[in-house]
Amino acid sequence: MLSGYVCLIGAGPGNPGLISELGLKYLKRAEVVLYDNLVPVQLLLATRPECELIDVGKQCGKHSCSQETINQLLIAKAREGKFVVRLKGGDVFLFGRGGEETEALVAAGIPYLIVPGISSALSVPAYAGIPVTHRQVAHGMTIRTGHHADSTVNEGQYTQVILMSLQKIREVTVKLIGEGYPDTTPVAVISKGTTVNQRVVTGTLANIELLVNQRQLATPALMVVGEAVALEQTLAWCSNLPLSGRRILWTRPEQIDDQRYLDDFELLGAEVVKLPLFSIHPNGPAYLEEMIAEIINYHWVILTSRNAVAVFSDALIRSGRDWRDLESVKIAVVGERTAAELHARGRIPELIAKEGNSKGLLTQLVEILEPGDKIALCQAQQTLPYLTDGLTAMQIDFRQFVLYQQDCRHYSEGVIRKVFDQSFDWVVFTAPSAVKNYLSLHQMYQLVPAKDTKYACLGRETASVLEANGYQVALIPQRHSVEELLQAIAERLKRDR
Repeated sequence: MLSGYVCLIGAGPGNPGLISELGLKYLKRAEVVLYDNLVPVQLLLATRPECELIDVGKQCGKHSCSQETINQLLIAKAREGKFVVRLKGGDVFLFGRGGEETEALVAAGIPYLIVPGISSALSVPAYAGIPVTHRQVAHGMTIRTGHHADSTVNEGQYTQVILMSLQKIREVTVKLIGEGYPDTTPVAVISKGTTVNQRVVTGTLANIELLVNQRQLATPALMVVGEAVALEQTLAWCSNLPLSGRRILWTRPEQIDDQRYLDDFELLGAEVVKLPLFSIHPNGPAYLEEMIAEIINYHWVILTSRNAVAVFSDALIRSGRDWRDLESVKIAVVGERTAAELHARGRIPELIAKEGNSKGLLTQLVEILEPGDKIALCQAQQTLPYLTDGLTAMQIDFRQFVLYQQDCRHYSEGVIRKVFDQSFDWVVFTAPSAVKNYLSLHQMYQLVPAKDTKYACLGRETASVLEANGYQVALIPQRHSVEELLQAIAERLKRDR
């Protein structure tokens, strides 16, 4: 989803640890990085090995690249379909020509994103023990540069950023006009900035109070005053992202390879709230060791999830054995991702359920079982009974082994109410246990489901639990794939925008 995007990232004042978590996350995904001279080398070393690094840095009195060359490089690399990062010292827009670069991207039709950085104007004094504001000695600050802009256009008065100004707009505007600002000076009031609920009202010193009152903006909010505000009409990017303002609830425990797809949603403007609704607790070591010792004599082992693979593999190693001890035992798994997890741990399964669910696995397994085959069904305690009921009905010799418990995650009432304080566009479930725990939370705290929320489920088994409780499932991917599930949600969100 990031192909052809340019992401301008503020690298901070020089200490590599002061780049934001979001900035570092996208830097590690970049295919091309254009970086400044002042960017710390540790950040360049954090990029992918195949990432193309282009030094466009500027030193005092020397320029390795003209600004026009930098602009054209950004555009050219993005048009190659690359995810391009422009890594700039300090903050993107504070004396860093980020505004000029984004204007060039807008003119070329290149989509872009901004990750602000910590400015040296604030951080360097802090590292020296100097508070730039202090109630007794410094009520505000002005940030200036010793250089002049290349342009000969009238520089006008400085941009003013006034915090905590929403309730005192009249006082602030009167004071600024009294200081010499024309009443036609552009003004923006930004409410809940950087969040999915960001709202921007623009006007002039003469009419901004009326406009803000009409829009009923909420705190926290700040005011920006000056001619630079007029650029907002051209450079506004956050509200123009394809998923801007959308909210998604993700209910699965965190897994590394899920994160990439969730990052894409956030990068494209959505807010993803991660609320793991169950946690994994492996069974006791003694039980698992006895299980391994017994399973060596079985013909088949069924592993129903990636968690099952992880717990089983760890138990195998702790018992002092490895996959060679199960050489005569065949492995069957539910889903391609479960198969990939098994492969990563040193074993290739003999059977993968094509439909990615327990029913599909049972159908395929029955066709290849031989008389006398004994099966070890290894899964969670709370797993739906499709396999156990099916194997029992077909009078197949099997034993169920409980690898782990899927316990409901507990959260305080305050946290849960804060999570559901605003409605979600989509709630995503990847396992039946997540659905059950979601419903339990709603019952426990008497939460009322939002009417407009849509529900997506990974697999028919998960969907059936939700539907059995009166909910309508809007999306089930054809393949049992988190990637396909999230891509389908993204397409629906873009279509409904």
